[in-house]
Amino acid sequence: SFDNFFCDKTDQTRLCRYAYHITVEESTRLYATALQPTKRGTWSRHERRRFYQPGDVSLFLVELQSGKFGRLAAVQFSGNAARNTLHATLGGEGQTYMLLAFCLGTGPLATADAQSLEKAPFTVRLQASCPVAVKPVSAGRTVGLSAIAFAALQAASSDIPATTVA
Repeated sequence: SFDNFFCDKTDQTRLCRYAYHITVEESTRLYATALQPTKRGTWSRHERRRFYQPGDVSLFLVELQSGKFGRLAAVQFSGNAARNTLHATLGGEGQTYMLLAFCLGTGPLATADAQSLEKAPFTVRLQASCPVAVKPVSAGRTVGLSAIAFAALQAASSDIPATTVA
């Protein structure tokens, strides 16, 4: 499991704080889930007064070729659901992928206890049928990640092959 955070409202890429570089050594079935907090599990009336409405987290899995966009392997749009799961079959020895978390709609709404993005995180949980190597990378500090994100958005929203985007 990995902690992640929503992007600022002014962020043009709409990428959440971390993306995940995934390397597989053999054909693998991967499940990636974005989990957000909910009111369930609160014990007292005081705890139930804390309000939290989930934000929009959409998951995109991109197959990389030479560190650049290769093809869109899987997409899961969620809207404002508390849980969102993407599943895909990954293949090939040494094949690399990038799991991108986008906030394409509104971010989470919370009370005074969770007004900042730091206090309204979500968790990305990965499960795979075979061992995979996962490395979280900063969306704001990784060179070339915004180009991969743009190509993934273009591929998901049109019939034009995103492999033509440089």
